[in-house]
Amino acid sequence: MRHAPVQHAGPIYGQKDMPCDCTDTAVFSGLARQLPREAAWVTSDLRRTHETARAIHQVLDTNRGRDIIAVAHGGTIRAALGLALGLEPEACLAFTMENCSITRIDHIDGPGMGHGWRVITVNRPPR
Repeated sequence: MRHAPVQHAGPIYGQKDMPCDCTDTAVFSGLARQLPREAAWVTSDLRRTHETARAIHQVLDTNRGRDIIAVAHGGTIRAALGLALGLEPEACLAFTMENCSITRIDHIDGPGMGHGWRVITVNRPPR
């Protein structure tokens, strides 16, 4: 899933470690209803991914299990989709990633199941 919105002056803020807006509790409640409860959490080292993960984690019980929830940046999610679908990097730019959206990619064991990945949803809103 993509991190919560960031207040910024320009269209690109990249590696700037800026805080995000976690005040809309309805957004995080909606995300918590859709995300697996028994999951491992992964974030980048930037503040906004940690803040988004904490806001959702406050709604969910302590997570343990095989599912992984990665709170990431739009470009990272596009790259994961590209790898799962065998796309050229430029083609990944066609995907839109809204803040707090969910993209689900399942890893499938065994032959004959595509490239080992199944894309379930892309850019799904939290509500």
